[in-house]
Amino acid sequence: MSELTDLLAAWRKNRAPELADEIDRVSAATTAKEKPLKGKADWWAAFETKRPEILERLLELAPSGLDRAERLDALCKLPADPRMGTFARKWIEVPPVVAKSRAPFFGAVARLLDHVRDVRVLPTLEVLLADRAEAMRKCGLVNFKLLRAHAEALAKEKPKPVTVTKPAKKKAGADAAELFAQVYANPADDGVRAVLADLLTEQGDPRGEHMNLQL
Repeated sequence: MSELTDLLAAWRKNRAPELADEIDRVSAATTAKEKPLKGKADWWAAFETKRPEILERLLELAPSGLDRAERLDALCKLPADPRMGTFARKWIEVPPVVAKSRAPFFGAVARLLDHVRDVRVLPTLEVLLADRAEAMRKCGLVNFKLLRAHAEALAKEKPKPVTVTKPAKKKAGADAAELFAQVYANPADDGVRAVLADLLTEQGDPRGEHMNLQL
C-alpha cells in the first residue's frame, strides 16, 4: 500500500485533523505526477478509475461545466476523503461559480461535506454563517439551513488527537547503489533508469535531472 492509501485508511477511523493535514501534504506531491484533466469526458474517465491519486485533479475541475452538481454527487459515492473538505473550504471562501449557479452548486457542496465530515471545515462555515443575509445570498435558503446543520453537527464531533508518524527515510545511499547496479546490469531498461533519476533528484543530486533530460 502507498503512503497516501495508508493515511486515508487511518483518517477514516476517526477523521483526525492531523491526519487530514498530512494527507493534503502527501497528496500535493502525488498529484504533481498526475496530468491535469481537460473537459467533461476526461473528468468522467478519470473518475471511473477510482484511484485516490487522481482525486485532487477531479476536485480541481469539479466546479466547471453544467454538470458540476452531478460531479460533486458522484464524488460522494467515493470513500470519504479529507481532500474533499479542503476543496470545499476553498469553494465556500471564494465561490468558483457565478451567482445564478451558486444555489445548486452549494447544495452539492453541502452533500459532499456531510459525506466527508471534516472538522477542519468548521471555522470556515462559522465565518460564512455569521452573516445570515450574505450566506443566504451566496448559497440560498435551503443550502444555508443544510450548512448550518452540518456546522452544528461538526461542533459536536471531537476526534481523538493522533500523532502523525512519518515513514522513516530509507537509506538513500544503499538504494541508489542497488539501482545503479541494476542499470549497469540492464543498460537498456529505461524503467530502472527513471526510478534512479527520480531518487537522485529527490536527493538533490544533479545527475538525476541530467538522467531525466536524457530520458
